[in-house]
Amino acid sequence: MAYRKFNSDGPSAEEKALDRFADLMIEKIKSLQKDREKPWLSENMLKWPKNLSGRKYNGMNAVGLMLFSEQKKHELPVICTFQRVVGLNYDADKKPLVDKEGKNFPIVTVNKREKSFPVFKTTFTCVNKDNRAKIPYDDYKKLSHEEKTGL
Repeated sequence: MAYRKFNSDGPSAEEKALDRFADLMIEKIKSLQKDREKPWLSENMLKWPKNLSGRKYNGMNAVGLMLFSEQKKHELPVICTFQRVVGLNYDADKKPLVDKEGKNFPIVTVNKREKSFPVFKTTFTCVNKDNRAKIPYDDYKKLSHEEKTGL
């Protein structure tokens, strides 16, 4: 296990994610020390992880998910959230999906004892240089040019 720093409420989600990533990196390095002929990137690790919609992960999320997929021996690194899996069972009106004959499709679920893998969500914040007030980047984009220069 990687070094863990705890606050009074326990580790933050970011700390848990960093620990999980560090653990995977340490495990990978140890496996390479045992077999020095083994390449750093296995064939399975060369498949770029993406979500069910086809959007590719990037940065540390991509590396972490590649290591995780290799560890679990996943042949297809397609990643989804629990809510996304549950959503596969229903249409937009929250009715169970049915085939052309009106029969319900088999229910899609997450395997028992399956563990999640944390990913980082990047958000940008703009800071007013005078009063240090923060506004979310999405709100900043909605401002007029004059309002932006006033920040």
